[in-house]
Amino acid sequence: MLLKNENQIIRVLKSQGDKALVIDCIKRTMPHWVDSDFLSNLVDCGEDEMYERTDYPFGRELTPNEQRIAQERFTMISGVLPFIGKEQKRSQMIDFLAEHQSKQTIRKYLCLYLVYQDIDALAPPPRTEKELSQDEKNVQTVDSKKMVAGMPGSVRNMPWMKTGSVFQRLTQRRENKKYAAEPVMAALQQKRFGILFSYLHISIMGDISHQLRS
Repeated sequence: MLLKNENQIIRVLKSQGDKALVIDCIKRTMPHWVDSDFLSNLVDCGEDEMYERTDYPFGRELTPNEQRIAQERFTMISGVLPFIGKEQKRSQMIDFLAEHQSKQTIRKYLCLYLVYQDIDALAPPPRTEKELSQDEKNVQTVDSKKMVAGMPGSVRNMPWMKTGSVFQRLTQRRENKKYAAEPVMAALQQKRFGILFSYLHISIMGDISHQLRS
């Protein structure tokens, strides 16, 4: 049962006499017992409204990997669920599971499941690529040039370091994953020039191969 007031959405997990075990769906804090009188000041709330107010992507199709992760997380917390209304035993179970996972993480997954009553809620959120603004792109380009400027002169002055196509790769980063720019940037930052040579050699040979096929 879902109930709400202006600031809260409460899910009633179980009732026992004049007490009710509830969880705050917005704060997602651990369940606690309240007097049944507290519930009389709340009104009914629909699942759809709760999804909207908590930004839950209900109905999102999970990938096989996301489904696997959600099931693994549910398996982790399943031993706590029978004791959800018994605070001492619940804490003991969490302490036991904390040998393999942090208590904070266990509580997080437990609350997610109790709020939504859905194993899919335990899946990792979808990853979104942030589109860089022009200012961010400019900052990355300046940073890349500074790193190249800090390289030994014998490396910096090599002909292929001055070619537009190669330098562009060093400054693209997220622009074009085709050229594995992130590992190149990491090699530059760590001054691991042997690795850098390998990446650039592969890139240059790829350019030559492409030109020969054209």
